Amino acid sequence: MPSFSIPSRPLLAPMWLLVGACLAACGPRQIPQTPEAPPSPLVRLATTGVFGTPETLSLASAQLDSLCAAHPYLAPESLAVLDPDTAWERNLRAGEARFGEGPCENCQDGFFAVAAISLSRRHPGLEHRREALQRSLNTANHIFSCLDGGGTHHTHMVSRIPLLTENALVGGIRSGFQTNSGIRKSDLDSLILLERPGRIEDPDEPQSSEVNCLAKFQDRFPDDPWILEQTVKALDRF
Repeated sequence: MPSFSIPSRPLLAPMWLLVGACLAACGPRQIPQTPEAPPSPLVRLATTGVFGTPETLSLASAQLDSLCAAHPYLAPESLAVLDPDTAWERNLRAGEARFGEGPCENCQDGFFAVAAISLSRRHPGLEHRREALQRSLNTANHIFSCLDGGGTHHTHMVSRIPLLTENALVGGIRSGFQTNSGIRKSDLDSLILLERPGRIEDPDEPQSSEVNCLAKFQDRFPDDPWILEQTVKALDRF
């Protein structure tokens, strides 16, 4: 009859170590984690909101690149030579559903916001002129709103001013920000009133009188001749 012998105690420890190593090797393996892709950087554009508060338009760079690739009229190179309204018309002809079907004002606001962000990538580093021109165009819009007794058109105009500004900056870079004709801040009052001929003073709306509306915006326009000229050019859009 065969005889069995139990290993001596000093040999037990190495055996258990070997068994433990085998079990560990046969156990569930850790699946290596795939590192998450870093979020796409944002393209930002500082603007002034409807109520005069600072706002920032932003869009992921990858998303903006994708939009520009799918719709060439949204690329900075196209927007640099397109009138903003022409770019919007091309968007309508293309049937782009992202901004809504048809020429609704809210759809137009969304399109102009994306177009402004896109065009701003063509000329970074112009924050001072950008801010001053936006402020000047917003002031003109506020005066017209006061003269007109309000209206949703002027609310939507605030959303379109950033693209008008970026479009003007393209021309400014091309010309070296030189002016074609002299314009004084005091001349803007007369030009603004010429845009609203035949106004009849309404005693029930004294806040929208010419004197009141112009007095509310004392020293509102900058001294920069180029910005004054661009403001005059934009008056017929309001």
